[in-house]
Amino acid sequence: MLTDWLVPSLRLRPALMPQGSAMSPRPCMSISRWQDALQVAGLDGLTRSPGAWTVLAPSDDAFEALVDERAISWSALLADVPALRRLLLGHVLTQRHAARNLPVGLLPAVAADALIEVEQSAVGPLLRDSDGRQAKVRVGDLPTGATGKGLLHIIDRVLQPPCASLLELLERRPEFSAFTEALHRTELAALLAGPARLTVLAPHNEGFRHLGARLGLRQRELMARPALLRELLGQHLLPGHWLCSELPWGGCVATLSSRPLALAALGLVGSGDAAQPLLAGSDRRARNGMLHCLATPVLALTPFAVSSSAQAIDKVILPRP
Repeated sequence: MLTDWLVPSLRLRPALMPQGSAMSPRPCMSISRWQDALQVAGLDGLTRSPGAWTVLAPSDDAFEALVDERAISWSALLADVPALRRLLLGHVLTQRHAARNLPVGLLPAVAADALIEVEQSAVGPLLRDSDGRQAKVRVGDLPTGATGKGLLHIIDRVLQPPCASLLELLERRPEFSAFTEALHRTELAALLAGPARLTVLAPHNEGFRHLGARLGLRQRELMARPALLRELLGQHLLPGHWLCSELPWGGCVATLSSRPLALAALGLVGSGDAAQPLLAGSDRRARNGMLHCLATPVLALTPFAVSSSAQAIDKVILPRP
């Protein structure tokens, strides 16, 4: 099983630390907490794996900061084994990356829906979790695994998995209040709060306010028609977990409504005069999916008219698992 190999194959000693590295301010950083946690979680088979992956192991100081932040004891953190496993698996990247060459952007981890945001800086890679917590690589490029093909980097903060649902993310952002109100007037709000894996293309308030006028309805008239709202909102909900970079640009993707959504090759969502790019701030992570931001609703695909460009696309990308 994939989780049969998640423990470092070595106890770090001073002799194994890169000397003179800008990412190694101390000659040795202990990861005994990380190793103990992996054993408690039943993820102590890394030494048997020949895989080429990347382990981001928080230092002991990082785990101490985590329990202080949560105001719990170390034993209490270990006691919730399912949550512990999810936390640890969120620190194992699915591919091998040297510390200096960590790709910029969102990297998938072994844990379901766990993503780590990476940016490069003058002091090396900066890692961010779903809540924006930032970690730095303090010791990098330590070989691990049965064959030494894997790499272990010691980081100075524990990266935590997303805890908020898609609905909670929307409710925290006032610029999506009209869209959120419309969701609550249908059963779709409960769907976005539940376990279903979804991707949301959320329109800002300014764009949503013009939707009723485009359909010949006042805002309050639109909000009073849940069946119509459900169809319109369904065009903004994609089954599955889609990063911006993974969307089938130049094709078409299935939605929860009755028709697919066109995605232009130039990175525009929708078609015709309503086509628009995703705004900065996309790829917001939730425990049950991804949130992307739109300037306006995808108006070209309404129950009253389907654009000819959308009809011309015969290949529809099915929901992403």
